[in-house]
Amino acid sequence: MAKAEASVEELVSMIERGELRLPEMQRQYVWRSTRVRDLLDSLYRGYPSGAILLWETDEVVPQQKFAISQSTNPYQSTRLLLDGQQRLTSLSAVIRGEPVTVRGRRRPIELLFNLDHPDRLAFVTEVNENGDDDDEDDDAIGGLDDADDSSEDELQKRFNQMMFVVATKKLEALPQWIKVSDVFKMDSDAPFLKEAGVKGFDDPRYEKYSQRLARLRGIRKYMYRMDVLERTLS
Repeated sequence: MAKAEASVEELVSMIERGELRLPEMQRQYVWRSTRVRDLLDSLYRGYPSGAILLWETDEVVPQQKFAISQSTNPYQSTRLLLDGQQRLTSLSAVIRGEPVTVRGRRRPIELLFNLDHPDRLAFVTEVNENGDDDDEDDDAIGGLDDADDSSEDELQKRFNQMMFVVATKKLEALPQWIKVSDVFKMDSDAPFLKEAGVKGFDDPRYEKYSQRLARLRGIRKYMYRMDVLERTLS
Protein backbone atom coordinates (compact mmCIF):
# COMPACT_ATOMS: atom_id res chain seq x y z
CA MET A 1 0.00 0.00 0.00
CA ALA A 2 1.49 3.31 -1.09
CA LYS A 3 1.41 6.40 1.11
CA ALA A 4 0.70 9.91 -0.12
CA GLU A 5 -0.69 13.25 1.02
CA ALA A 6 -3.14 15.73 -0.45
CA SER A 7 -4.67 18.93 0.87
CA VAL A 8 -8.39 19.41 1.34
CA GLU A 9 -8.24 21.89 -1.54
CA GLU A 10 -6.63 19.32 -3.85
CA LEU A 11 -9.09 16.59 -2.89
CA VAL A 12 -12.08 18.87 -3.44
CA SER A 13 -10.72 19.74 -6.89
CA MET A 14 -10.26 16.04 -7.68
CA ILE A 15 -13.92 15.43 -6.82
CA GLU A 16 -15.10 18.43 -8.85
CA ARG A 17 -13.08 17.36 -11.93
CA GLY A 18 -14.38 13.80 -11.69
CA GLU A 19 -10.94 12.30 -10.99
CA LEU A 20 -12.13 10.79 -7.73
CA ARG A 21 -15.10 8.43 -7.98
CA LEU A 22 -17.22 6.26 -5.69
CA PRO A 23 -17.46 2.48 -6.07
CA GLU A 24 -20.94 1.01 -5.97
CA MET A 25 -20.19 -0.80 -2.69
CA GLN A 26 -19.97 2.51 -0.81
CA ARG A 27 -22.99 3.58 1.19
CA GLN A 28 -24.64 6.85 0.22
CA TYR A 29 -23.89 10.20 1.80
CA VAL A 30 -25.77 10.39 5.09
CA TRP A 31 -24.26 13.13 7.24
CA ARG A 32 -26.52 15.76 8.75
CA SER A 33 -25.48 19.40 8.91
CA THR A 34 -24.60 19.04 12.59
CA ARG A 35 -21.95 16.43 11.70
CA VAL A 36 -20.46 18.74 9.08
CA ARG A 37 -20.41 21.52 11.68
CA ASP A 38 -18.43 19.26 14.00
CA LEU A 39 -15.94 18.38 11.25
CA LEU A 40 -15.27 22.07 10.51
CA ASP A 41 -14.94 22.71 14.24
CA SER A 42 -12.35 19.93 14.56
CA LEU A 43 -10.30 21.05 11.55
CA TYR A 44 -10.37 24.68 12.69
CA ARG A 45 -8.86 23.59 16.00
CA GLY A 46 -6.13 21.71 14.12
CA TYR A 47 -7.17 18.26 15.31
CA PRO A 48 -6.22 15.23 13.18
CA SER A 49 -8.97 14.01 10.85
CA GLY A 50 -7.94 10.47 9.99
CA ALA A 51 -6.76 9.11 6.65
CA ILE A 52 -8.27 8.70 3.19
CA LEU A 53 -8.26 5.28 1.48
CA LEU A 54 -8.04 5.22 -2.33
CA TRP A 55 -7.73 2.53 -4.98
CA GLU A 56 -6.15 3.39 -8.32
CA THR A 57 -7.33 0.97 -10.99
CA ASP A 58 -7.72 0.53 -14.73
CA GLU A 59 -10.44 -2.07 -14.19
CA VAL A 60 -14.08 -1.41 -14.98
CA VAL A 61 -15.61 -1.13 -11.53
CA PRO A 62 -19.34 -0.44 -10.90
CA GLN A 63 -19.71 3.09 -9.57
CA GLN A 64 -22.28 5.38 -7.99
CA LYS A 65 -22.69 9.16 -8.02
CA PHE A 66 -21.25 11.45 -5.38
CA ALA A 67 -23.83 13.46 -3.45
CA ILE A 68 -22.08 16.57 -4.86
CA SER A 69 -21.89 17.47 -8.56
CA GLN A 70 -18.91 16.27 -10.63
CA SER A 71 -17.54 16.68 -14.14
CA THR A 72 -17.06 13.63 -16.36
CA ASN A 73 -13.70 11.93 -15.86
CA PRO A 74 -11.87 12.02 -19.23
CA TYR A 75 -9.28 9.40 -18.23
CA GLN A 76 -9.51 5.63 -18.29
CA SER A 77 -7.59 5.28 -15.04
CA THR A 78 -9.80 5.84 -12.01
CA ARG A 79 -9.17 6.74 -8.38
CA LEU A 80 -11.87 5.18 -6.26
CA LEU A 81 -12.61 6.55 -2.80
CA LEU A 82 -12.94 3.63 -0.38
CA ASP A 83 -12.89 5.55 2.92
CA GLY A 84 -13.46 9.25 3.50
CA GLN A 85 -16.62 9.89 1.47
CA GLN A 86 -18.57 11.56 4.27
CA ARG A 87 -15.74 13.95 5.15
CA LEU A 88 -14.74 14.86 1.60
CA THR A 89 -18.31 15.28 0.34
CA SER A 90 -19.03 17.56 3.29
CA LEU A 91 -15.91 19.65 2.74
CA SER A 92 -16.58 19.85 -0.98
CA ALA A 93 -20.13 21.09 -0.40
CA VAL A 94 -19.07 23.76 2.12
CA ILE A 95 -15.99 24.99 0.25
CA ARG A 96 -17.74 25.06 -3.15
CA GLY A 97 -20.99 26.35 -1.67
CA GLU A 98 -23.04 23.70 -3.48
CA PRO A 99 -25.94 21.53 -2.27
CA VAL A 100 -25.69 17.80 -1.61
CA THR A 101 -28.17 14.99 -2.18
CA VAL A 102 -29.12 13.39 1.13
CA ARG A 103 -31.77 10.68 1.32
CA GLY A 104 -33.08 11.69 -2.09
CA ARG A 105 -33.36 15.38 -1.22
CA ARG A 106 -31.13 18.14 -2.60
CA ARG A 107 -30.18 20.65 0.08
CA PRO A 108 -27.40 23.09 0.96
CA ILE A 109 -25.14 22.71 3.97
CA GLU A 110 -25.39 26.15 5.57
CA LEU A 111 -23.02 26.82 8.45
CA LEU A 112 -22.19 30.02 10.32
CA PHE A 113 -18.84 30.98 11.86
CA ASN A 114 -18.58 33.07 15.02
CA LEU A 115 -15.95 35.79 14.49
CA ASP A 116 -16.22 36.67 18.18
CA HIS A 117 -15.80 33.18 19.63
CA PRO A 118 -13.86 32.91 22.93
CA ASP A 119 -10.09 32.38 22.80
CA ARG A 120 -10.48 29.40 25.13
CA LEU A 121 -12.96 27.03 23.52
CA ALA A 122 -15.13 24.97 25.84
CA PHE A 123 -16.91 22.63 23.45
CA VAL A 124 -14.95 19.71 22.02
CA THR A 125 -16.42 17.59 19.25
CA GLU A 126 -15.42 14.20 17.91
CA VAL A 127 -16.14 13.12 14.35
CA ASN A 128 -16.47 9.45 13.43
CA GLU A 129 -16.57 8.81 9.68
CA ASN A 130 -18.73 5.70 9.97
CA GLY A 131 -20.85 6.58 12.97
CA ASP A 132 -24.62 6.46 12.57
CA ASP A 133 -26.52 9.73 12.76
CA ASP A 134 -29.40 9.94 15.19
CA ASP A 135 -32.74 11.54 14.34
CA GLU A 136 -31.77 14.91 15.77
CA ASP A 137 -33.08 17.76 13.66
CA ASP A 138 -30.36 19.87 12.06
CA ASP A 139 -31.53 23.01 13.82
CA ALA A 140 -32.17 21.46 17.24
CA ILE A 141 -28.63 22.34 18.32
CA GLY A 142 -27.85 24.81 15.58
CA GLY A 143 -30.26 27.68 16.10
CA LEU A 144 -32.77 29.88 17.82
CA ASP A 145 -35.60 29.97 15.30
CA ASP A 146 -37.94 27.73 17.30
CA ALA A 147 -36.83 28.73 20.80
CA ASP A 148 -39.30 30.36 23.17
CA ASP A 149 -38.46 33.56 25.07
CA SER A 150 -37.63 31.75 28.31
CA SER A 151 -34.93 29.61 26.74
CA GLU A 152 -33.61 32.00 24.09
CA ASP A 153 -31.17 33.80 26.40
CA GLU A 154 -29.65 30.53 27.60
CA LEU A 155 -29.34 29.25 24.04
CA GLN A 156 -27.70 32.48 22.90
CA LYS A 157 -25.15 32.25 25.72
CA ARG A 158 -24.31 28.72 24.62
CA PHE A 159 -23.97 29.71 20.95
CA ASN A 160 -21.71 32.62 21.87
CA GLN A 161 -19.24 30.03 23.17
CA MET A 162 -19.22 28.11 19.89
CA MET A 163 -17.30 28.61 16.64
CA PHE A 164 -19.65 26.94 14.16
CA VAL A 165 -23.41 26.45 14.12
CA VAL A 166 -25.99 25.30 11.61
CA ALA A 167 -27.38 28.50 10.07
CA THR A 168 -30.64 30.01 11.28
CA LYS A 169 -32.22 33.35 10.40
CA LYS A 170 -31.83 34.78 13.90
CA LEU A 171 -28.13 33.95 14.19
CA GLU A 172 -27.44 34.98 10.60
CA ALA A 173 -28.80 38.44 11.41
CA LEU A 174 -26.20 38.96 14.14
CA PRO A 175 -23.09 40.83 12.90
CA GLN A 176 -20.50 38.43 14.35
CA TRP A 177 -21.94 35.36 12.57
CA ILE A 178 -20.87 34.92 8.94
CA LYS A 179 -21.59 32.26 6.33
CA VAL A 180 -18.75 29.73 6.11
CA SER A 181 -19.16 29.09 2.37
CA ASP A 182 -18.95 32.84 1.67
CA VAL A 183 -15.55 32.98 3.41
CA PHE A 184 -14.20 30.20 1.18
CA LYS A 185 -15.51 31.95 -1.95
CA MET A 186 -13.43 35.11 -1.48
CA ASP A 187 -10.01 35.98 -0.12
CA SER A 188 -10.91 39.51 0.93
CA ASP A 189 -11.76 40.08 4.59
CA ALA A 190 -13.30 43.51 3.99
CA PRO A 191 -16.97 42.47 3.51
CA PHE A 192 -16.97 40.34 6.66
CA LEU A 193 -15.19 42.93 8.80
CA LYS A 194 -17.55 45.65 7.60
CA GLU A 195 -20.57 43.47 8.35
CA ALA A 196 -19.19 42.85 11.85
CA GLY A 197 -18.91 46.59 12.46
CA VAL A 198 -15.12 46.88 12.28
CA LYS A 199 -14.45 50.51 11.27
CA GLY A 200 -10.74 50.40 10.45
CA PHE A 201 -7.24 49.18 11.25
CA ASP A 202 -7.29 50.81 14.67
CA ASP A 203 -10.35 48.81 15.74
CA PRO A 204 -9.13 46.28 18.36
CA ARG A 205 -11.17 43.56 16.63
CA TYR A 206 -9.50 44.05 13.25
CA GLU A 207 -6.45 41.87 13.80
CA LYS A 208 -8.32 39.22 15.79
CA TYR A 209 -11.08 38.80 13.21
CA SER A 210 -8.61 38.83 10.29
CA GLN A 211 -6.54 36.10 11.92
CA ARG A 212 -9.64 34.00 12.47
CA LEU A 213 -10.75 34.38 8.86
CA ALA A 214 -7.29 33.29 7.71
CA ARG A 215 -7.43 30.31 10.05
CA LEU A 216 -10.84 29.33 8.68
CA ARG A 217 -9.60 29.52 5.08
CA GLY A 218 -6.56 27.54 6.20
CA ILE A 219 -8.80 24.47 6.43
CA ARG A 220 -8.32 24.21 2.65
CA LYS A 221 -4.62 23.53 3.28
CA TYR A 222 -5.17 20.74 5.81
CA MET A 223 -3.19 17.71 4.62
CA TYR A 224 -4.89 14.33 4.59
CA ARG A 225 -2.79 11.20 4.59
CA MET A 226 -3.82 8.95 1.73
CA ASP A 227 -3.37 5.18 1.70
CA VAL A 228 -3.44 4.08 -1.94
CA LEU A 229 -4.12 0.48 -2.96
CA GLU A 230 -2.02 -0.74 -5.88
CA ARG A 231 -3.40 -1.27 -9.40
CA THR A 232 -2.47 -4.96 -9.21
CA LEU A 233 -5.25 -5.58 -6.67
CA SER A 234 -8.59 -6.81 -7.94
